Amino acid sequence: RPRSGGLRLGPHHLTQDVTVWEHEPGLDFVTTLDSAGGDGFFKVHFERPFEGALNVDAPFGVEPRDVAAEPYGEVLERRRENVFYGSPWVDYSDGARGVALLVEPGMQGFSFDPATRVLAHTLLKVIVHPTEGWERHETRLREGKGRQVFRYRLLPHLGDWREADLPRRSLGWREPLTAVKPLGEQSQLLPDVHSFLSLCAPNVLLSTLYRDEGRVVLRLYEALGQTAEVELVLPFAPQSVRETDFVGQPRKRRLELVGETVRLTLAPWEVVLLRLEGAGTP
Repeated sequence: RPRSGGLRLGPHHLTQDVTVWEHEPGLDFVTTLDSAGGDGFFKVHFERPFEGALNVDAPFGVEPRDVAAEPYGEVLERRRENVFYGSPWVDYSDGARGVALLVEPGMQGFSFDPATRVLAHTLLKVIVHPTEGWERHETRLREGKGRQVFRYRLLPHLGDWREADLPRRSLGWREPLTAVKPLGEQSQLLPDVHSFLSLCAPNVLLSTLYRDEGRVVLRLYEALGQTAEVELVLPFAPQSVRETDFVGQPRKRRLELVGETVRLTLAPWEVVLLRLEGAGTP
């Protein structure tokens, strides 16, 4: 787990931890930047050694990115050529091999230079705080001063982004399972093995699970652009299950409920919201 001794970038100071895992592919980076502010961008660059195509994660989907075809122009967000957005991962692949960059949500975006095949990840934008005009009333946090910490992972893989299962692997990296020890004395012994929820479809992800006035609400989505036969095994046996839209209005869908198991079919990229009620609903 090497750590750089630190680097001076003018008035700024930067250190970087790089971790190589024994049983997990990829390189994990933690970059710590002590920023003095200014006017510009801090980026990390990764050169791609082969011809390939870009794909980026989007809300409940994946989109190709061809910077040569992007409509750059006078609109504020489109003034910088070769800049594109996507979170929380971007992949560069020729179909047989690829390299993905996993980042934390809320980062500043990416850029790609087709001539040099350099993919850049924007870590931080800093600006000089205006002293005139309406912008002088904006928050001074935009100056970007102080210590900033950035996490990202470089992940080589075989095949394209589908074969690499990037939606699932990115989610697992951003939201790893953590063990939590309850506070106080515990009179009940927990089983050695317990499943809180089982989702038997490799291309379907669970994005939401919460209680709403005695109901359990969960949201599933298909993540690889393929039809999915879904089997959802719950830790309780609901009395009913129905699909609704995002504002709670019922939708018609064939759902099979047998004991603790719900079965349904998802179309490519489909998002489904299910409400479970009654009987053993916690």
